[in-house]
Amino acid sequence: MSGSRIRKEPVCLNCGQDVQGRFCTVCGQENIEPRENFRSLLTHFIKDFTHFDGKFFHTIRVLLFQPGELSKAYINGKRASYLHPIRMYLFISFAFFLIIYLTEKVSSTEVPASQTPSIDSVTTVLTKQIVALQKKQQPNDSGIGDFVIREKILQLEKRKWQLKADSSQITEIWKNLNDSSLVFDSKDSNLVSAEWYELQQRQLPPEKRDSGVEHWIKKKIARANGKFNSSSELISLLSEKFPAQLPKLLFISLPLVALLLAGLYFRRKQWGYADHAILTLHLFSATFLLLAIQLILSLVFTMLHWNLINRILGIGFGILLPFFYYSSLRNFYAQSIRKTIWKTFLLLLGSTFILVIIFSMSVLLALLSLH
Repeated sequence: MSGSRIRKEPVCLNCGQDVQGRFCTVCGQENIEPRENFRSLLTHFIKDFTHFDGKFFHTIRVLLFQPGELSKAYINGKRASYLHPIRMYLFISFAFFLIIYLTEKVSSTEVPASQTPSIDSVTTVLTKQIVALQKKQQPNDSGIGDFVIREKILQLEKRKWQLKADSSQITEIWKNLNDSSLVFDSKDSNLVSAEWYELQQRQLPPEKRDSGVEHWIKKKIARANGKFNSSSELISLLSEKFPAQLPKLLFISLPLVALLLAGLYFRRKQWGYADHAILTLHLFSATFLLLAIQLILSLVFTMLHWNLINRILGIGFGILLPFFYYSSLRNFYAQSIRKTIWKTFLLLLGSTFILVIIFSMSVLLALLSLH
């Protein structure tokens, strides 16, 4: 209760029903004066925060240290002491992707001085690449192959000029130094740009033209070739778009993994699809939590240069996650050890396949967004 004064009017301000006592029996709203002072607001905030804080950590403790028990308790009706599975999943997944973003930011700012090359060494490599391309040029060749080589030479010359004009770009140029252009081979020279690709296609007989998916994919590659100087630029753009899609795609994978669980335990008629979905939400939430802990510890050990401990940590979490899934299935479905091990393997294998398909879709969406 808030401690505020009860209204004299025995009518609920929320639903309009008669109120007998402090709370409305229809909607549950407290029949108190609507105008609150600062003390009342502060009291509400402290109570709500401590209530959420206590419930959250109690839920997390059961989730991690008693695998499968949280799902059983929720299905059996013990819900007041725990967070709702969807609410917990959304909160933990948000925190997980925030941790990924922050750890990547911290990692990217730590570039060892030993990895920064000198201007002379970068210039030397650029010159060698230009000379190597010049040797590939054929006299009196006016074809597309020679055009591609000349374009690449111009790109390398441009990088040399950029490096001479602004030495601060040395890190970016060095990253792309050993990166081949998206178009090198003469057999792919018709993919130098989307316009050139379409022109080449129109010149071919109809039966030799690319069609359907092949035409769409090659046109996307050609468009990328015309837009980006190197494959790393394209990969960088896709990497920027990918994290924005990942939480949505993982959420889409949830009902598919729950369906996989339902298929593995189709003989257990006492469990409905919603029950499998609740266990899936808890499994995903626990996975995010464990991966977040690993990310944080790995970042700390990397900063301390404890490489051996970092490798041991990776191996340990690689063992812990399958064991956690096994324990959850064993406690929730109460099947034999042998059957549970086999179904854990199938669940992990099937989930991996689903996630690969989902991630492939995300790359496809990123490619579709290229104009």
